[in-house]
Amino acid sequence: MSINSLIKFNSAQIFKNSPIYVHLILGLYEGLRIGEICGLKWEDIDFEKEEITIKRQAQIVKRKLIFIEPKTETSIRKIPLIKKVSNVLEEEKKKQAENKLMLGDKYIKEYDGYISVWEDGRFKEPGYVSKKFHKMLLKNSDLPLIRFHDLRHSCASLLVQAGIPMKIISKILGHSQINITMDLYANINIDAEKEAIKKFESFLNKNSGNQ
Repeated sequence: MSINSLIKFNSAQIFKNSPIYVHLILGLYEGLRIGEICGLKWEDIDFEKEEITIKRQAQIVKRKLIFIEPKTETSIRKIPLIKKVSNVLEEEKKKQAENKLMLGDKYIKEYDGYISVWEDGRFKEPGYVSKKFHKMLLKNSDLPLIRFHDLRHSCASLLVQAGIPMKIISKILGHSQINITMDLYANINIDAEKEAIKKFESFLNKNSGNQ
């Protein structure tokens, strides 16, 4: 996905009131995998320290929803919670509290504490999130047709172009080795370096008369 397409995609308000808005924001701005997003609990969000702890993921195995630890140690991680995501999560937490109060005993408590739930407490599974995302894109031809997982790549691309060191990007994404990150985003890194050199050349040209 190009940066121009991403900006266009990000500005689309159709996702604002959708059932997967929180998932979208976490994928695009925090680079989380869909299973990691669905596996998040409110206890994993530290609003004061501005951190998200990734320590489980949701999966469907033989048509049954299970929660497991990430496969690698590097996938179990703490990542920065950016303000835009924090605002969305705080609003979602407030809505969930209101739903619990309103529904009372009718609220399903099996998945209490998880972020990925419906108004009545039922769980929003990874498969639903992925399919809903695809359907919403199909209904809006002006948006790029991508997979939900591509939001993670878009986040990484933005981090690279923002000049964030590859080692930090690798940690945020939970890659087992920095080489994986380097291989995936080498071309983006080169483009970012070229852009930086152009700015440097422009600076030199503007100041050449002072030499």
